[in-house]
Amino acid sequence: MKVIDIAYEPPRSLEPLVLCIGKFDGVHIGHQKLLRRAEQALMEGYQLAVMSFSPHPAWALTGNEKYKRALTPINEKLRLLKKYGVSRFYRVHFTKEYAKTDVDTFVFEHLTRLNLKRIVVGEGFNFGKPYESGTEVLQALCRQINVPVTVVPVLSEEGLKISSTDIRHYVSDGQFEKAKVLLGRDYYISGKVKLKGPNHFELCLPKEHPDGVDGYVLPVEGAYEMMVQGDLDGPILMAKGFRSLHDEDRYHLVLSNEQHSIEALNNRDIRATFVRRIE
Repeated sequence: MKVIDIAYEPPRSLEPLVLCIGKFDGVHIGHQKLLRRAEQALMEGYQLAVMSFSPHPAWALTGNEKYKRALTPINEKLRLLKKYGVSRFYRVHFTKEYAKTDVDTFVFEHLTRLNLKRIVVGEGFNFGKPYESGTEVLQALCRQINVPVTVVPVLSEEGLKISSTDIRHYVSDGQFEKAKVLLGRDYYISGKVKLKGPNHFELCLPKEHPDGVDGYVLPVEGAYEMMVQGDLDGPILMAKGFRSLHDEDRYHLVLSNEQHSIEALNNRDIRATFVRRIE
């Protein structure tokens, strides 16, 4: 996947693109539907692209702590998007200055630098100044540059609206089954192992990701049943996980029993999946 960082406007490109625009935090089942719809519009020679904004606008504009951390920090987001067929990723560095971009500038000066064959967004999409500009404005402006816009309805599952905000709430509250329904997968964190003792290790989470988001969304303090895996095809180990009291960027894990020597995991990147709260 080609990653293109944008401070203001994208570089000119002649490659024909079908472009999905959104934050894509979590790459949840609503995002997955957008990507499938975009994939259906691909023709021979077209590429599937995503334009995303980071850090989260709510964090960049207001400093809202709820949005400082991500469901999918950048490396995990890229891995998932590649899995769904994305070959080009435009990462817009969202700042208070970028937020001043008006809708005409975004469409007529920024988007026209790309060879767009179609744009796909969710029905809750809004962009540029004025901030209430939504999908109808986007469709009207894009008609003037001969780019069709597909608006994908918000999915509902078990009566719940699909949104990253809801998933953040469920993860923070330790409601992993509800988060799983909306994500379409288990919620997990990844980091590097540091041994602390027999069957006890720390998962060191990166303190600062390239997109400015400070690590993963984590559940409230407590003990959680977790599944630990060093390789996607490696053994799955059961553990009890809990947050460090002194360093929020470290997660402690204690294996449930001597299932496997963990010495081989030292200094390696692993994935730890949340199953349920136990304390």
